[in-house]
Amino acid sequence: MRRPDGHRAARRSPAVVAAERLREELERYGIGADIHEGDGVALVSVWVDLVVWTDGAYSYLWWTGEHFPRSSLRKYTYGPVDDPVAAARRVAARYAELRHGHPRSREVGETLAAVPEGFAVPSTARRGCWYCERPSGADTALEEYRVRVAREPLCAWCRILSDLRRQLVRLEPLLPEVAEVHPDLVAEAWELLAPVVPRSGLVLHGAFQVPAPA
Repeated sequence: MRRPDGHRAARRSPAVVAAERLREELERYGIGADIHEGDGVALVSVWVDLVVWTDGAYSYLWWTGEHFPRSSLRKYTYGPVDDPVAAARRVAARYAELRHGHPRSREVGETLAAVPEGFAVPSTARRGCWYCERPSGADTALEEYRVRVAREPLCAWCRILSDLRRQLVRLEPLLPEVAEVHPDLVAEAWELLAPVVPRSGLVLHGAFQVPAPA
């Protein structure tokens, strides 16, 4: 499966664009955040109990930390998507409350401090991450897996396989640069997922394209 002539990289969705603008504004306050794309929405993960949702068209949405008095429903607050500066200021204020007052803030901070800078996979990584070492049928909700997930990146093989599977359900790859460094693992991933990949009809990111098997 090869990229058709004239094919251009898929455009970022409005939700992702809005999420990136908010993240950039949060960086001005010294606050780091991760972006995750879903079905028509994007999530900006800021801190424990602080995730901002956006559809890229109307608003940013996040939990205030409060509940309605007569029910257990959470109270959410909104900010217009065309004003990420104001939204970031309010999110930063909520972050400050949680950073100094949430019972799990210390635990989260210690976990983040233990994550290697850049969260990079060594070029020789092939096996040995928390995902490919887990026993068959293992309960990934156990604390030992939660700790490894938070502190250890996936190995190159698991990242490539995950990215290829994402593309088969029409999602963008998360880390195509890993595939560019390990073309041999890309070919192996194709073999593992054959005949799903060559029959999918989807245009894959260039780093994942190899000649379709005969």
